[in-house]
Amino acid sequence: MREVKVKSVIPVYLVGVAWLLCAIMLPMYRWYDWSIASVASFLVYKIGNKIFKPKTVLVEKEPEPINTGNKELDEVLTAGTAYMAELNTLNLNIPNEQVNKKIDEMMSIAKEIFDFITKNPTEVRQIRKFMNYYLPTTINLLKEYDEFRKQETKSESIIETMKKIERVLGTIVVAFKKTLDDLYKNKALNISVDIEVLERIIKEENL
Repeated sequence: MREVKVKSVIPVYLVGVAWLLCAIMLPMYRWYDWSIASVASFLVYKIGNKIFKPKTVLVEKEPEPINTGNKELDEVLTAGTAYMAELNTLNLNIPNEQVNKKIDEMMSIAKEIFDFITKNPTEVRQIRKFMNYYLPTTINLLKEYDEFRKQETKSESIIETMKKIERVLGTIVVAFKKTLDDLYKNKALNISVDIEVLERIIKEENL
């Protein structure tokens, strides 16, 4: 979070009032009428700024641009950072221990997935379904859950839908784990192929 000074709009409105009063009290066709109005509005604006001081508000810091040199990887990591921020916000907003536990688990696995593709950028396309379906769908479901939670009067259909979302979170965690597991399986397969090729070359060289 970072602090930002936001000026009050009231001094601007006061300037408008000052000009309106001058237009009522002065003919406004003489050059010094305009000078009087300009000076009056300037003084009103300065005094207004002293009385109505800027407010300090906290805003989210914009994430640093990701630049690994791999455009496809950069796009995935940038989108992933945004998804993780949304998950974290939803996790803070939803006061349900079981749901929080599932979101924590999802975020932990997702972080491992992003760490993996950062170290193995050639595998970035292997998480296409994870990025295009699993993550956005999960966030949409949690947003709906949060909206239902805020309803003061909950109908049976809302309660049942919330229960369904709570149940499916476990399935989503399994899907996240499978995505990570598939990445490691693919890497293990590539290593096995490299070893086989190496062994064959060594055998051919009579080493």
